[in-house]
Amino acid sequence: MANYSASIDYARINSNNTLLAQSNDGAGDGSNATITEVIDSPSNSGKFISPTVVPTGNTVTCTSDVSTTFEEGQYLFYFDASANPILIGQIDSIATTVITLTANIIGSGAAMANKELGSSYGLISANEEFYIRVSTSVISGSGNSSVYLPNISNWRNQPSNRNASTVKNSVSNIVQYSNVGTPLSIAGTQQPVSFTIRATNVFLSPNSGANYFSNIGQLPQYIWLRATPIPNTGQTSGFNPSTMYRFSTNEFMEDAVVATINTPFATLFDAGYNVTQPLISQTQQNQGSGN
Repeated sequence: MANYSASIDYARINSNNTLLAQSNDGAGDGSNATITEVIDSPSNSGKFISPTVVPTGNTVTCTSDVSTTFEEGQYLFYFDASANPILIGQIDSIATTVITLTANIIGSGAAMANKELGSSYGLISANEEFYIRVSTSVISGSGNSSVYLPNISNWRNQPSNRNASTVKNSVSNIVQYSNVGTPLSIAGTQQPVSFTIRATNVFLSPNSGANYFSNIGQLPQYIWLRATPIPNTGQTSGFNPSTMYRFSTNEFMEDAVVATINTPFATLFDAGYNVTQPLISQTQQNQGSGN
């Protein structure tokens, strides 16, 4: 088997992303849908908290219009003197320069004054599932007729346990980055969160599951994995709303699977994909039984 480098994205579960996740090619099968609510690191927005109106209660006032900069449902952060993103809260609504949060601000309003803002989508409820999207790679010299797919079995601690096995930390992991928005150096010990994965692409088969992908256009562009957090001993929930987590996945896909026109069922099944066992016709059953 070969290896390839993939791009990795994390996203919250919503109807749009589920449409993509359950498509054959992972890109919506021509639906023009695009990935939304991507879980990513907060980025500098160029927008600042007012130096005179100190954040208080559930309100943050900015120095300029932020109605097109941030979105409802995102987490709002400010950047401290060391450029660390510090969590303020989750955005409920935005009215020009005023951001209203779903709850009171986390931390000291005075410490936030005149600081730059950033935002990102995050996981907001206990044990909330999420998507991991992994790109495939066209095999050089194949004329676009073959692609590398990630070998999902390699991600699991117990490949034979398939969807119930936890993921190897060396492949993909979630680690607590902060406690109520405070950088880890202040917050203390990292807290890992175990999780399982399940491949969600619904691959197309021209013959009831014996083979997959009847033409070049059906070869997958992305593989989607639905991740389910498992609380560790002592944890009451997988994720807490006021805590940030660092998501990390090795982009180097080892022992990649080759997918081409009429890829056999066994190739995909052994690599950890949820493909349907081929149907056996009555004639084949009779031949097998000697009738």
